[in-house]
Amino acid sequence: MGLTRTWIAIWFSCLVLVWSAAKMTRAADGPSPAAEVISVQGEGQFRVEANAPWNAVIVHKDLFQGNYVRTGIYSCMGLLFADRTQIRLNERTVLQVKEVRDPPARCERTLLRLTTEARAADA
Repeated sequence: MGLTRTWIAIWFSCLVLVWSAAKMTRAADGPSPAAEVISVQGEGQFRVEANAPWNAVIVHKDLFQGNYVRTGIYSCMGLLFADRTQIRLNERTVLQVKEVRDPPARCERTLLRLTTEARAADA
């Protein structure tokens, strides 16, 4: 009976070590996304920094702090931020993800140099 308890303790310790290593690996992969593209109608693009080339964006694309998105003519895009704030961009809009905190999200529309803050609704 004592040997069985020892093996259970060893097995449980190994399981905890593997779980901890997996969690640390996930944290070491980089920062968590600040937002996700949840819808695109028409032409939507993103870039990782101000001087990078524009690339086509797809639904479920993760966006990080400092990324840019833009919509083309007759286009719109929906974004869901990590703090559960949702934004819908209409045509010819350029937006930079500045920072996401809990609870407000902060973005900058570069066409108008407008900074907005939105708070998640109380559930």
